[in-house]
Amino acid sequence: MTLFILRHARTQRPPQLPASTRKDGRKGRGLPSKREAVLSAEGWAQARALVESVDGERIARLVSSPSTRCRETLEPLAARRGLRIDVDPRLGDDASPKQLNDLLSEISREDVLVCSHGDTIPQLLARLGVPSEYIRCAKASLWRIENDKGRPSASYDPPPPPRSEVGTRLAALDLGSTSFHLLVADVYDDGRLERVKRKRRMLRLGALLAEPSELPAEAIVRVCDTAADLRDTAWTAGALSLLCVATAAFRDGARGRQLASDLGARLRAPIRVMSGEEEAHAIFAAFRRRLDLGPEPVLGIDLGGGSLELAIGDSGNVYWETTLPLGVVRLHRQHARGELDCDVEAVRARVAEVLAPVRDSIRSLAPVRCIATGGTARAVARLLAARDASRRHEICGLLISRLWLALLRDELAAASHEERLDMPGMNAERVDLLPAGAAILESVLAQLDLPDLIVCDWGLREGVLLSAMRDARRHRREIYSLASSGASDDALADDALAD
Repeated sequence: MTLFILRHARTQRPPQLPASTRKDGRKGRGLPSKREAVLSAEGWAQARALVESVDGERIARLVSSPSTRCRETLEPLAARRGLRIDVDPRLGDDASPKQLNDLLSEISREDVLVCSHGDTIPQLLARLGVPSEYIRCAKASLWRIENDKGRPSASYDPPPPPRSEVGTRLAALDLGSTSFHLLVADVYDDGRLERVKRKRRMLRLGALLAEPSELPAEAIVRVCDTAADLRDTAWTAGALSLLCVATAAFRDGARGRQLASDLGARLRAPIRVMSGEEEAHAIFAAFRRRLDLGPEPVLGIDLGGGSLELAIGDSGNVYWETTLPLGVVRLHRQHARGELDCDVEAVRARVAEVLAPVRDSIRSLAPVRCIATGGTARAVARLLAARDASRRHEICGLLISRLWLALLRDELAAASHEERLDMPGMNAERVDLLPAGAAILESVLAQLDLPDLIVCDWGLREGVLLSAMRDARRHRREIYSLASSGASDDALADDALAD
């Protein structure tokens, strides 16, 4: 369990009110009415930054001092997580030691974030065993009190820096199974992300890396030249840093990791071969920022060329994930009928077979909806949007039913290559892959008894950039071990930190 202790953000005094008026209508003695402090503009920015600071942290409950400034500090987080704010007078600035002891005893059995004042928080920390020389309590600062297998620790996040109107320009280079894709964006401390430039090159590298034989020399040259061109585009666009990540083709291919190492040396930028778990967390970081997930579990899927990533999470956490060998290029090759067609029924059967071992796990977590990302999901969404003038430019948040996916799958499978190319909204680079892609998406929904999916236009690349900014914030965190420090006289620390 983790206890988060937050001091309210920066405040201001509201404008002075006129002299108070008595109930009988006569003026009082001319004393101005007392007004409680509320958040300033900077304070609201700090409150919004808190949402990003605890991204990925499990928080079951929010508890606030009765003061307006404390409740306001929690409002953006409550809205993002779909949580209510419980008010507890014992978090006020006049609580007695006994009240604080009782409060800590009550909230120590679940993941709780409390918001209080500069006079109260040091008392709470002392009762939790934080040595006095470590205790600090700046406005909008956050303490985490944790107990990992009997090793209690505390960490302190200083206040977020003032919001800058100039973001940090970063670039993410996604070396995927189907394509290499560059995203350059300005990323802000409060989690905003504004795209600057995107560039994609189709390589279908997954098919080559799956072969046991050596990569052809011309393929290696093409891969290196493509990656170097995208790197140069990032520098030309003014990116301060290039974050290179590789996914299923490099992770699973016979020579993928060696190629990633060689390519990183060529680019003079390290390439991180991501695990399926890392992909899932990065993708959910993008989902949480782009869409309102709410407090209920959501299934997120990222359909790539070499693999299908599945994760279940909510507005604050990812608590299950897996990666399956169900990529579009992979299944298209396995069930090909000539160069341009595939057996979509065989694709569906393969999806059912591979999903079977994890189907019960997914169903037990009861996701209420499905969110899909990846080039194939977006290409399918554009086909739907092109058929409805009211949705012509609507991709993010587009709802696609399982029935429509089944109809599209059959239509694509029955059409010739030329007929597919003539379909409004068709992506010519994916024309041969979309029958398998539609079959995979429809089969996933069918196997999991989900009626539809929602398309998100943010995915791995956006998640990588957001995670980089989050990690930069975490580098400012100061961590203290409490194992050897003296607990308070009332011995509350052991109780409050117990699992």
